[in-house]
Amino acid sequence: MITDYEHFDIEDFASNDSFKNWVLHPSPKSNFFWENYIQNHPHQAHKIELARNLILGIRSAAHQVPSEATVSRLWSTINEHTENEETLESQNFWHHWSLSKIAASVAILLCLGAVFFQYTDKLQHSLRYFASDNPMIEQQNDTQEVLIVRLADGSTVSLDPDSKITYRTHFEEQKREVYLEGEAFFEVTKNPNKPFIVYANDVVTRVLGTSFRIKARDTDQKIVVAVKTGKVSVFKKKDFQENENIVAQNNKGVILKPNQQVVYLKSEEVLSKTLVEKPELLSKKSVVSFDFDNTPIAEVFARLEKAYGVSIVYDEELMKNCFLTAPLGNEPLFDKLKVICKTTGATYEVFDGQIVVTSRGCN
Repeated sequence: MITDYEHFDIEDFASNDSFKNWVLHPSPKSNFFWENYIQNHPHQAHKIELARNLILGIRSAAHQVPSEATVSRLWSTINEHTENEETLESQNFWHHWSLSKIAASVAILLCLGAVFFQYTDKLQHSLRYFASDNPMIEQQNDTQEVLIVRLADGSTVSLDPDSKITYRTHFEEQKREVYLEGEAFFEVTKNPNKPFIVYANDVVTRVLGTSFRIKARDTDQKIVVAVKTGKVSVFKKKDFQENENIVAQNNKGVILKPNQQVVYLKSEEVLSKTLVEKPELLSKKSVVSFDFDNTPIAEVFARLEKAYGVSIVYDEELMKNCFLTAPLGNEPLFDKLKVICKTTGATYEVFDGQIVVTSRGCN
């Protein structure tokens, strides 16, 4: 029988098996169903967010067994808030969704699955989230597939398996903040007046609108931020927090363009800019031809720069007599460079996100 969610309250969603499975173990099928449901039933969106945060908060809390005194203190706190329910409702904290209902939700979930004896003081932290008109959302990918998460501003996060992001239901007026644990690809909706900021372990990435990947797993010794389109600024977390002024931040950050990445070594606390392992064409429909026929080297490098968005540094005067004849096509950028350098007797290396070509010249 198809469940009618039209008149579900917060505790109804939180105790519904289908809803819980979506929150705790999302799949493409469940994502499709619930995203469509929210879109078609916007009046239920707020209840759904509260119920989802309740479930996630309980899961986050269920990592240690509390003492009897802790359990007693938690329920005393809930009862105390419930006794003052009329005062809270008069202040419209819950938009007519009382704390007694939230307490009931907790009780239902604690009974289901025997979570009660694993619950901790984190409940109070979760309740503070719920009491806000703009609660935090935690989305964890426990599947083996990439999980697509759509944010309130239209931005999209492709969350890798065993990764988690945390964000608010609605972004603040001045900025859009997301917290990442693990690995994800971001496609950020452009908004010059509201920077998009991603906190990932010891690194902070600040953008206005672009697409990029962040790999920041706790078990890795390095954090990698790689840009696909647009431009981003990457900071060491302590530098970003110490310099709230935007101008000061820009002086501290590393600016990345397409096909560039920054690697942060945790042991050395150093940001190093380089190129991504496999630079991609800026446009899959690129009209740049790589079929060279006695083409001056300056033109060869210009085409590569245009196609990949990379900077190639070389001595133009020294290589003015170098020409290239080679039918290059779909080879990766670095394979193209190997052919070019072998033909012209040059070498190349990647330094600070640029390709530096060294040559003795051509006769």
